[in-house]
Amino acid sequence: MNGDVKIKRVFGFSLIELTVVLLIIAIAAAAVTLRVQQPMRLAQMREVLERMEQFDRLTRTYAREHDKAVWVELDLSTGRLSQMDESESGRATGQAFKLPKGYTICKLKFPGQDVSAGKAAVVYSRGGLGATYAMLLEDPQRRRRWVLCTGLGGQVLQFDDEREIRDILDAVAAGRNAG
Repeated sequence: MNGDVKIKRVFGFSLIELTVVLLIIAIAAAAVTLRVQQPMRLAQMREVLERMEQFDRLTRTYAREHDKAVWVELDLSTGRLSQMDESESGRATGQAFKLPKGYTICKLKFPGQDVSAGKAAVVYSRGGLGATYAMLLEDPQRRRRWVLCTGLGGQVLQFDDEREIRDILDAVAAGRNAG
């Protein structure tokens, strides 16, 4: 009988001890989750930007290879970018890019023009040169980030501050007016 009591004391934990252990595990799990969330969000945004840059590159290549003007229709309501060409009154070329679920385009900015609803178009010349524009992307956690698509170089850059975007687009407009 003494042996039974000893086993119960070795393996028997009080409810308070179990609760404390579970609380420590829950706090550790929450801390790990918080540390992993930020890098995951950044990776998701980076993937969206890479896909947008690839779509832009394909559009430029299509314009050069087919020797025709092309435009990309940006639909703010659906988050869809569709490539169109100049033949047959703007038929779709089959190239399209839809933002992943939860991402939305809140606003578009062009030199001298802002669009906050509906559709807008970015025109690419036969040589594959496009317009510089910016879009305000919102991720599934409602965080917003400005994305600048450069017209000549085809780079896709991120910005936090709308003033920086405005300054860049104003400089592009001033360059056009000066030339």
